[in-house]
Amino acid sequence: MSSTEKLQHDDDPESLFSVQVELKDPIPVVVPALQKDFDAGASSSLDPHQWSTWRKWTNVFIVAFQATLSPVCSTLVAVGSSDVDREFHVSNSSVSALPVALFVVGLGVGPLYLAPLSEMYGRRIVYIISLAMFCLFNLGGALVHNEVGFIILRLLAGLAGSAGPSLGGGTIGDMFSREERGGAQAVYAFGPTFGPAIGGLIGGYISQHAGWRWLPGIMAIS
Repeated sequence: MSSTEKLQHDDDPESLFSVQVELKDPIPVVVPALQKDFDAGASSSLDPHQWSTWRKWTNVFIVAFQATLSPVCSTLVAVGSSDVDREFHVSNSSVSALPVALFVVGLGVGPLYLAPLSEMYGRRIVYIISLAMFCLFNLGGALVHNEVGFIILRLLAGLAGSAGPSLGGGTIGDMFSREERGGAQAVYAFGPTFGPAIGGLIGGYISQHAGWRWLPGIMAIS
């Protein structure tokens, strides 16, 4: 190759680039591979879709149980309303209906606040706090000594107890694919569907044999 051709060859950008690529040794990168494996392991434990079958169904039964408590509680106290009126000297039928009516109002209003909170902070923390408050408000209802306090505590219990019936569908959707949700939804729907009937049966027996204060007391224990 002549000096002129060599100079032209050296000035060619493509030839310079090709030489640089050929001379550059590939450096194996190990850290990204390790990071990828770590992320995969972490996501499998945090993603509910990746949980084992027994863990998914354990959570389904827990959520279904919590979703059953509120519908049961809605009619449980209604059976003993005459005993409540007698102890608190309530003669107005409208006032007598308020403990049950405001509890149902709480069940309807609560999801407006609890559902967005569950999307912001996670469903688990909302379940735990709402269930704890539900038990405390029912315990207060079992110990209260006036009608006004009983009515207020019933409203608050309804607000706190609305987490189970309102968040269960989203919880099941977090764990199961579309093809797998049917069975889980059937188990979860049992409580909201049959809870009021169960509450009436249980409430009648408890009210007759133990007194009306055990009606919210049983809900606090459960």
